[in-house]
Amino acid sequence: MRRRLIALSVVFAAHTAWLAVVAEDAFISLRFARNLARGWGMVWNPGEAPVEGVTNLLWTLLAAGVERLGLDGPGTMQLLGVATGLATLWLTDRFAVRVLDLRGLARTFPVLMLAVSGPMATWAASGLETPLFSLLAIASLYAMARWRGSESARDLALAWTAVVLATLTRPEGLLLAAIAGWMTLAGDGERHRRQAWTAVGAFVLFAVALTALRLAYFDAPLPNTFYAKTGGGGLQVLRGAAYLGYFAFHYLTPLLPLVAVAWSRPRSEPQGHQWTVVAALLAWCGGYALYIVAVGGDYMAMYRFFVPVLPAFYLLVGLAAKRAFTPGLSHRLRGALVVFAVVGTLVHSTPYEADLYDKPPRQHGTWRGVETERWHVARLERVARFFAQRAAGHSDASVATRAIGILGYRTELTVYDFHGLVDSKIARQGVADRPIGAGLPGHEKTDYEHVLGKRPTWWMFTRTLRSEAAGWPRYDRETDRRLRREYRLVTVELEDPENREEGCFSFLELKSVEAPGDDSDSDC
Repeated sequence: MRRRLIALSVVFAAHTAWLAVVAEDAFISLRFARNLARGWGMVWNPGEAPVEGVTNLLWTLLAAGVERLGLDGPGTMQLLGVATGLATLWLTDRFAVRVLDLRGLARTFPVLMLAVSGPMATWAASGLETPLFSLLAIASLYAMARWRGSESARDLALAWTAVVLATLTRPEGLLLAAIAGWMTLAGDGERHRRQAWTAVGAFVLFAVALTALRLAYFDAPLPNTFYAKTGGGGLQVLRGAAYLGYFAFHYLTPLLPLVAVAWSRPRSEPQGHQWTVVAALLAWCGGYALYIVAVGGDYMAMYRFFVPVLPAFYLLVGLAAKRAFTPGLSHRLRGALVVFAVVGTLVHSTPYEADLYDKPPRQHGTWRGVETERWHVARLERVARFFAQRAAGHSDASVATRAIGILGYRTELTVYDFHGLVDSKIARQGVADRPIGAGLPGHEKTDYEHVLGKRPTWWMFTRTLRSEAAGWPRYDRETDRRLRREYRLVTVELEDPENREEGCFSFLELKSVEAPGDDSDSDC
């Protein structure tokens, strides 16, 4: 089995290399990390008030350590993500055999499915915290399951340490804490109860302390991104439900034949504390799915939000495989079920998915989503170089944009965010042109008057390279009036060799700024 696990780890590593792209959002964390490493605090722009403009505090702190050591931030965080992804595969295998008593092909199945899962591979190599949070989630459930069977104080300590680290990594760790609390307090015996109340009490103290620190330092009990991305009603929930539906269609459908065969086989009930473990896995998958629906889903490639539940989900499918793969099932049918599941899952990591499926609305998609992410990253890298060159001689230059990550990390510019991810005023008081839930998650609230009050040097309203100059951007009447009074429309010719495109790039520039006199970018 060790050789099989090593082989699947190689498959997973190759899969991550095939889908690798450092997400634009990863550069937001890296900018905060760089400012923290320089001693400026958890700030987006030096001199501004601290703001928790990330949803991954622990990951950003790790990135600050990387920046402090002088290592390449994006590359190092990518490697760390792949390493934690590999650790997740190995821990899932431990869970399968030591807790769920899966053997043979049923044991292999959860790790196999993780290795060929496009969401798992894509976000392991994204530079974001997703693989770390996934590892901590399954680690806490595994250690808690071990404690249920052994009453070892060490296992309980490991479980709750993982919960604490998960909560520091993402706020959704609180859902994990609720499940771990239920598993802990559901134990029998005096020793169980003493250990349980000690662990739960310690976590409550930690949660109170963390909230107090957030209030004291950031003036908010939750990350700023939570306020920026939520606040809608029924439309937000409907968008989240659609996100869940498309994920189920793309990644659960290949497993339906296996589940159907398992359902038709004689049932073997879980033994002893396995009931609690299975219930915990179901609660994690179901509770997290409901949370995703409530916050309105996501738009980025490969169903990023569902990655943390994939290990638990595929372990549950492993239980179905255990029931299906009994001696009475023919080897031919067994192989067909596995091939259908693998091919149906892996196809979304290939260009062939475009021939089989329409792209979901308000999402980048699967393979096409990865290509979209790569296009945006390459284009924004080119735009960042352009503004860095144009800012030469302007010590206080700034840019306002909706894509803040790469421009924030690759330049020393002051960067203002249209949508409030790093601006608490917009996040809490910004308004949307349409009801929240009708647009892209996290890109709906705005306050252009607030941004204009900062007088950005440049106003970036597009990243497209056109055959001719873009027209004046459309905004509400007051914003348009002020922009026309204070800014001029500038168009330059840019080449984007990574995307094999060239053309006219248009933006607004303060009239009070003297245009550069060099010929590095000719006018269209």
